Amino acid sequence: MSATDLIDKSLSNSLQQLLEDNKDLKGISIQDITSKSKVSRATFYRHFKDKFELVNWTYDTMSEDIERRYYSNNNFRQLSNDSVKMMYQKKDFFKKIFEYEGQNSFTNYYRKTAMEYTTNQYKTKLGIKKLDTELTYLAEFNVSGLTQATKTWVINGCQESPEEIAEILMDNLSEKEKKIFSQTEIKK
Repeated sequence: MSATDLIDKSLSNSLQQLLEDNKDLKGISIQDITSKSKVSRATFYRHFKDKFELVNWTYDTMSEDIERRYYSNNNFRQLSNDSVKMMYQKKDFFKKIFEYEGQNSFTNYYRKTAMEYTTNQYKTKLGIKKLDTELTYLAEFNVSGLTQATKTWVINGCQESPEEIAEILMDNLSEKEKKIFSQTEIKK
């Protein structure tokens, strides 16, 4: 692991520990993160623009293996299942980052990345370069619902099992989207 990776990981671990220690995201300062990780403030800013970028990096890092598995087996249901299992395993972390509202919120980032993923999958699976109006609104509708349902599940303490919520999310996709995601990949 490179020095940069070690620093990023240390900062991420410190943020997660602070959240586990019952601090909310709004109450955590860069000073808190750098003190806990024993990294200078200047070093923090060489790696991340703010704590929100660190939150997003942490999520992206947690999600990497899940995404790789999806691209190797092309199973959207498994992707959904694995994603909510990850959130369940780190439910305190995800609860606190989903609870923060406002500019740079994780909810906005999660929605944005889900939208990018969905539109890319539509293009790939349908063999098109650009989404038409209907597909754009279909993606917006489904991603917005998925984001809010996932956020609600996490904030409410993950009352349903990961398997149960993944099934609920999958069952509530539109028939058109289910058909798109069930298609074999046309090209990567």
